[in-house]
Amino acid sequence: MAKNVYTKGVTPIGEAYFAHLVAPENYMGASTNKFTVLLKLAPQDTKDLLKKIDAEWSKYAESEEGRKHKYKYDYVNGLKEYNGEEFFKFKMTHVINTSRGPWERTVPIFDSACKAMHEENEIGNGSKIKVAYELVPFYITDKNYGVTLRLTGVQVLSLEHGGHDADSFGFHEEEGFKQEDEDMLPLAEMPESGGDF
Repeated sequence: MAKNVYTKGVTPIGEAYFAHLVAPENYMGASTNKFTVLLKLAPQDTKDLLKKIDAEWSKYAESEEGRKHKYKYDYVNGLKEYNGEEFFKFKMTHVINTSRGPWERTVPIFDSACKAMHEENEIGNGSKIKVAYELVPFYITDKNYGVTLRLTGVQVLSLEHGGHDADSFGFHEEEGFKQEDEDMLPLAEMPESGGDF
């Protein structure tokens, strides 16, 4: 059986959001078994990538395999909307079961000098990255089909820390207590409380 050959590419620089590149994404407390990242591109770069995805879908739909199916809706193209903005969602399956047993994959991540990074923490929102990908047409039912943006690697051009900062919660600097104040007692020296906290 011939191996499928997919169109490969690398995105222009965009902003990463909700990256799950170190550990698989979780949904409602359970692993999705997918590494994922949302990528926000400049408007023209978004149009250019959509053209490539459209061309890949057209090629599939007109192929011998594609002509076997019926299509009731617009095809899935990897574009997601969040808070009124458009993002591309790239995905890689973490563990694939094969005839030789489970195949566990990780996302190759490189810095701007193309040196491998060994991140322990997720890439924070707003980090500037490029994504290496494959365009993979799929058909599941006549209501579920399209092109998956398969993640194959990431290059980090500028790194934002993972987690949240005060601004992300709506806090702003105020007058008052600061952690460097000398009257701050270490936890071990705090008076004991009669209750639990």
